[in-house]
Amino acid sequence: MSKQRSRRPQSLTLPAVLTLCLGTVIGLSSRAAIAQPATTTQRLWVLALGVSRYADPRLALRFAASDARAIGAALTAQGQGPLYEAVKTKVLVDAEVTRTSILQTLESFLGQAAPTDVGVIYMAGHGILDSATDSYSFLPAPATADNLLVEGLDMVEFDRQVQRIHRNIGSLVVVLDTCYSGVAAEGTRDLRFGGDLASRLAASEGLYVLAGAKAGEQSRESDTLGHGAFTKALLDGLDGAAADNDGLIRVLGLASYAARVVPQLTDGKQHPYYRILGGNPVLAAHLGQLARITPPPVATAVPAAAAPRVSPSARSRERIAIFDFQNLRRDPEYDWMEKALGEEFTTVLNLVTQLDVYAESELRFMTRGTTDALDAARQANMSKVVSGSFAVQNDRISITAHVKDVGNFRHIASAQIEGPLDKFFELRSRLAVDLLEHLRLELSRAEVERILKPGSTDLEARRLLFDAEHSRTRDMPKPTPAGSAAPRSALTDYLLATLDLSTRSDAAESGDRTAEVGAALDAYRLAFERKDVEALSHYYVQFGEAQRQALTRYLQNADDLHVEFSDIRIHVSADEAAVSFTRRDRFVDHQTGEAQQVVVRLTKLFTKQADGWRIAPGE
Repeated sequence: MSKQRSRRPQSLTLPAVLTLCLGTVIGLSSRAAIAQPATTTQRLWVLALGVSRYADPRLALRFAASDARAIGAALTAQGQGPLYEAVKTKVLVDAEVTRTSILQTLESFLGQAAPTDVGVIYMAGHGILDSATDSYSFLPAPATADNLLVEGLDMVEFDRQVQRIHRNIGSLVVVLDTCYSGVAAEGTRDLRFGGDLASRLAASEGLYVLAGAKAGEQSRESDTLGHGAFTKALLDGLDGAAADNDGLIRVLGLASYAARVVPQLTDGKQHPYYRILGGNPVLAAHLGQLARITPPPVATAVPAAAAPRVSPSARSRERIAIFDFQNLRRDPEYDWMEKALGEEFTTVLNLVTQLDVYAESELRFMTRGTTDALDAARQANMSKVVSGSFAVQNDRISITAHVKDVGNFRHIASAQIEGPLDKFFELRSRLAVDLLEHLRLELSRAEVERILKPGSTDLEARRLLFDAEHSRTRDMPKPTPAGSAAPRSALTDYLLATLDLSTRSDAAESGDRTAEVGAALDAYRLAFERKDVEALSHYYVQFGEAQRQALTRYLQNADDLHVEFSDIRIHVSADEAAVSFTRRDRFVDHQTGEAQQVVVRLTKLFTKQADGWRIAPGE
């Protein structure tokens, strides 16, 4: 997306700053996406191809042809909705699918599409790899191992035709459910079924590729489902399962839904993947959900007791809320990232002076009693919310982030990035930059440099701190027997006395509970820096053995630890408080001897106890 440069000498538009600051980052791939609103003259073009019955009966599939018919019917039904003036559908199955008919139909049918239209090409059938020539082919109905060069559709040839069509159509979605297994090829040719045909399609802005299975896997058919697993997920997604809250189904949402569901349908044996460059266009609408959507109520002001104390400059900034991210693979090893990624985006976006950023837990505190997250955002006068998902596999992470307008629930932008897990902080920063570009925020060079410079240096240290910071409500502390007390160090006594003095003197006498909470937070920081686990345990309402062990692991690994809390924002209501602050830990890694740093913006919920303010369970 191009933008005009600002004429003001003190600031640069984001693309110009990126040219100066990004350089080249090896191994990272990201593209942002903006939802494109449909117009009444927009048409949807659907070409669905499926081969179940082959000339060689040993290649027969059960559902490829019926899957193509079902996809065609599901998308044709969009002609009854508000997105498209018309839906043009062409379905070819079994003997109708030949190399010639595919190429001719691509030209004669999809060649009619206009730049404002949306096109879909769906192909189900066998894919094959010729290892001798390193070439991939789709097998039309007449193709066999013996006549592959004549009857097979080489994916390079297919890609050339797709690219030609894409010149005249802004958004083109290619869906390949082609990684089915087949009989062993006879003769001397080195052929292998189940090749990754999608890998031979050239990346292009506005070309979206959805593949049924990653390299080395096979697409699965199921009598129970009556479809291939990948196509079944797509059909369910188009039937509403992949719809956003606004009732619209976007390409990225449909792809993400399939990527999440197919492994569940195949016992983890099949994993779809997708490649999305450019926009995130609306592909379909779920009419039932659209009918239930009503205009959002007028936003109400936050109750005075919940409103934060902000400076006049902060009140002029745009308020946004960051929600937790969803783990698409449901891998317990990385479940901690669901909350941590929300914290990471809160951290990096908080560096933008034009934004006033709130974590989900802080937002919930401000609008207690409101169950719906978007409704809470409206009540707190947020303009936008950021949410997303991620998946970790084979030491690589894929992260997707979405931005929604709170006033009308409309999707504004999406961005996706994928790369090595050990580049986590770089990936996070690049993804944030993509989102900010599409929000058209004008940033100074210094702001972009701060965003792109990873504050944290080590992912394992970040995880250790996460485990140490977050209480486990399921891991309840064992009660101390009556008449006994756990031993306390002199340092613990000093820290607790410091807290008692803070809460009993100036703060208590003035009745300023904000100062009380601030004093408790500072004493908590001091206990962390001095590595006193007993003192730290005092600041939690619940403190179990798992958290004690996590704290101990972090502190033992952090030599010469220095802890700073800055940019503190405190909300107080009666005997409860929410505190948002940026935490910066600097230390020397005990194992490697390397200097490390962890920077993260946290929100902690406090509750007033008889002996002072403590961190509440589930914060």
